[in-house]
Amino acid sequence: MTKEWNKIFITPQKFHDDILKLVQLIPKDKYTLMVGIPRGGYIIAVYLSHYFDLTWMDFENFRKFQKYSNKESVLIVDDIADTGNTLKGFNKFDCATLYYKPRSIVRPTYYIEEFKNSDWVVYPFEKPEEIPNREV
Repeated sequence: MTKEWNKIFITPQKFHDDILKLVQLIPKDKYTLMVGIPRGGYIIAVYLSHYFDLTWMDFENFRKFQKYSNKESVLIVDDIADTGNTLKGFNKFDCATLYYKPRSIVRPTYYIEEFKNSDWVVYPFEKPEEIPNREV
């Protein structure tokens, strides 16, 4: 088992292209609200809300609003399902992420690419030299 992270650098073009691929996976008329998980999910939720002409809501406001939501019409959006801890509280909702790792305790409803558990994904809006915040 590896003890080192394998950094995967996502280019701005790949990030954009993968969001467009995600758009193709999501049913056009199924959702009425996109909810972005901070921080990486916000960017993707805004993109998706434009493509689907829907409202997007940030996570904090959604937590206040959640009890009134029709769960079938809400899509939770994040950048990656790595450990799945961020998404685990939303298991009643459909989730969309760009990327997924097999160790995640939540498998998103929609995702574009699966990475190895030892891959550390670095997005174009992150510092390339950033140190991973957990062990492999």
